[in-house]
Amino acid sequence: MTLYEDEVIAKRRSWFEEWLDKNPCPTPEDIQHFHRFGGNGDRHNDLLMNRNNEMLTVSITCMENSGSRAGMYYTDLQSSERFDCLFDVLTFSEATP
Repeated sequence: MTLYEDEVIAKRRSWFEEWLDKNPCPTPEDIQHFHRFGGNGDRHNDLLMNRNNEMLTVSITCMENSGSRAGMYYTDLQSSERFDCLFDVLTFSEATP
């Protein structure tokens, strides 16, 4: 048994491709918004999935790397809390003595 049937996989792929055409350089906020609200209203197969409260999307995590900085953005959908972590990125030469 798979999580999604082939038809649903194709539908979800088309949602992403259409969204990416409209958002060629998405921000972390854009990505989180897509994952939270993308789909067509079918709670069983939307990106924010809920299958009778037995199988559901519980969080969204997004990562960003901008060269010298990296960020991780986590949203707990059960509590509506969001956590953002920013990191300085080390180069290989900086990380090794």
